Amino acid sequence: MLDLKLLQRSPEVVAKALADRGSSLDMAEFTALDERRRALLAEVEALKGERNKASGEVARMKRAGEDAAPLLERLSALSDRIKDLDRETEEVKAAVNDWLLAVPNIPDASVPLPSPSPRRNTGRSAPPLAGWISSARASWRAAALPCTAPGRPGWSAPWPTSS
Repeated sequence: MLDLKLLQRSPEVVAKALADRGSSLDMAEFTALDERRRALLAEVEALKGERNKASGEVARMKRAGEDAAPLLERLSALSDRIKDLDRETEEVKAAVNDWLLAVPNIPDASVPLPSPSPRRNTGRSAPPLAGWISSARASWRAAALPCTAPGRPGWSAPWPTSS
């Protein structure tokens, strides 16, 4: 899996390497997912800071003997919003991770690019498998025969053994 920082710092290098490898992955998809992830993280952190300030204000109000009920309601709504955003952030992080897992390794710059010409036909064909498969089936059937030797119950191998 490629490093997230590499993709964030130099997406053009990764896009060129993907194109050279003939990959169908699109860097725009990663960029959109990463921007969404960053925006969610920033929003969650801002809301958490606001929640911390409100918690301090509630403590100050209670020490002073004031009514903190409206602030507690706002704090509860803020906590619910943070939980929802945390859930959404985890989903986006999972989508980014899934995208990263699909990215092939980037070839080293010293590795030559493959030629665009089609593969050369050598004129050879694959050996016929039908004969091999039927002989293999016969061997498998022979291996499953019960032992017919007197005094030796059970199954045995059709080849000589050292017992």
